[in-house]
Amino acid sequence: MIKIPVPSYPKYDNSSAHQKIKQLMMQHEQLSISLDNHSNFWISSGKLTRLKYSITRKGWDWILNYLRTGDYEDFGVNPNDEICDSETISKFVRSLIEGEDNFNMVPFLRETQATIKLVGLFSYGKLIIVIKRDDETLIYLKTHKRYEDGETAD
Repeated sequence: MIKIPVPSYPKYDNSSAHQKIKQLMMQHEQLSISLDNHSNFWISSGKLTRLKYSITRKGWDWILNYLRTGDYEDFGVNPNDEICDSETISKFVRSLIEGEDNFNMVPFLRETQATIKLVGLFSYGKLIIVIKRDDETLIYLKTHKRYEDGETAD
């Protein structure tokens, strides 16, 4: 049997990304943060474009706390902790949808979009999440008043 060589890549340096994000926070930058399908934030600001930050449980809280309050204190946040799995990220997103934050769906053309873009607007930036569109998700968003399809309820 032939052994096919597969390139090995160095582990992503989440610590450097964490330090750069903290520098931006200390300068009170407005952050534009996108969540991808692989437990990563992609962070941009006026000074930076698309810095990858792998999400840990405490890292999620740290980022959201900054977006809400402008507090950049990262005591207890270890960027090299275990990266959150997709189920944990899903729970985080549900807590945002069910919470009190200004978090809503961007309108779309029903016939052409296979995804839903949710945007949370905060005092110190915004969080953008793209999820798969299906009927169950739309009903869930309607239930939590994050989506209106223009129909009136009787």
